[in-house]
Amino acid sequence: PGARLLSAARITSEQHLEEKLGLPPETPLLALDILRFINGVPFSFSTSYLPEDRFKGLHKYLTEPFSLYDILERHYQVEPTRHESIFEVLMPGRREMELLRTSPVNPLLVVKSIAKDQAGQGVEYVISRIRGDIGSVSVNFFEK
Repeated sequence: PGARLLSAARITSEQHLEEKLGLPPETPLLALDILRFINGVPFSFSTSYLPEDRFKGLHKYLTEPFSLYDILERHYQVEPTRHESIFEVLMPGRREMELLRTSPVNPLLVVKSIAKDQAGQGVEYVISRIRGDIGSVSVNFFEK
């Protein structure tokens, strides 16, 4: 597996992002576009939104290969875990077809997830678009 940062931008949060992450209005966010590979083949394209003030300087750690969650743990002492995920099947748009090297008839599994830290604070909202022809998702449920 591998990951390549396509872009990193500072954005002013939108209401739906603030609600998902439990952030105050107009919190600056980092928007990261990340392309992930398996054996050199593009597998997924994700857009992650993280609170900028909590992860200052994050972009300098996003060199190939990288794991975003490993970086958050190692450099920011944040242990993210998925709190909620919504799964959809959608047809790819032009950008997804180009990045994932797929066709317009090959559906994508789109997963929208919220990750929280060890204290229950939202740290990431991510939209992942996964090639349906070479990918699968495994979900483990744990008792509380």
